[in-house]
Amino acid sequence: MKRTIFFIYLSLFLFFSYENLYACKCIDPYSIPMKETIKKSTAIFIGEVVSIENEPTLLSVKFDVLASYKGIDKKAYIIVKTAKIDEACGFPFKVGERYIVFTYGDDAFYTSICTRTKLLSEAGDTIALLPPPIFSYLNETDKTYSELDKVELLLKQIEKDITKYRDENLLLKIKDARLLLKDYSQKAQKTEPKCPIIACPPCPPCPTPQKTEQVQIGMSEADFSAFYSEVKKADTGRDKLRLIESLMNSNATLSVNQVIALLKLLDFSSDRKKFFPIIKGHIADPQNIYKIYNHLDFSSDKEEARKILEGK
Repeated sequence: MKRTIFFIYLSLFLFFSYENLYACKCIDPYSIPMKETIKKSTAIFIGEVVSIENEPTLLSVKFDVLASYKGIDKKAYIIVKTAKIDEACGFPFKVGERYIVFTYGDDAFYTSICTRTKLLSEAGDTIALLPPPIFSYLNETDKTYSELDKVELLLKQIEKDITKYRDENLLLKIKDARLLLKDYSQKAQKTEPKCPIIACPPCPPCPTPQKTEQVQIGMSEADFSAFYSEVKKADTGRDKLRLIESLMNSNATLSVNQVIALLKLLDFSSDRKKFFPIIKGHIADPQNIYKIYNHLDFSSDKEEARKILEGK
């Protein structure tokens, strides 16, 4: 019985030791800043898997290259090799799927799960950190990202990961974000324009405003004021009309405003009707005659005044 238990424990120990011995071990690719990743990669491209061929220890994955960021200058079909089994860090490519692929190796293109290679549908934050493509046949690469856009994408991914996974890559993504901010800050300082301090020349003296002479329309203010007072003192409408007629016989002219002032001194409609024939032809600004009609109460009086003054 004891021997049986011993062999069970020994079998379990050997099994887990074997699993641990052959498990894939590599540095987390996201612990390396993107700039260093780009520098060490032999090629970076987006491609669709066309076929997968088995070799003794490797898989030969044929890609139709749809966009290239490094190492491939034109559209082509290329072969990327990856380990056949997961324990050797092989990447599980599938025919028909599209991937962003990071390769290494001198004699051929190799990749593994130890690189930033991933499905294109999950690679938005990765593409944002890459430089503009050498060529592209994809809409996914059309968008250009500013440094601030890239930081925003990284931070959104961090928030998403914090909510769902709480994985250890969060600090590494924050590191990428900080590096981008540092680069952006340095570029901003270099390109910030420096305005030269130039003393402004003294302003020329302001021109002296020229006095515009006012054109006298009708009687002068002093003369009309004296005449207005005299008419106002007259006892009856007949006396007022006699004074106005006497003034008009001396070929004097009145402005429309002066006519309106005299009109207001006549209390009765009958006197006003006699007033208009007297001043006809003595209005200095006939273009303003229409203002006189606004001071008549009845439409019939307005029409009669218009006929007299305008001959209509």
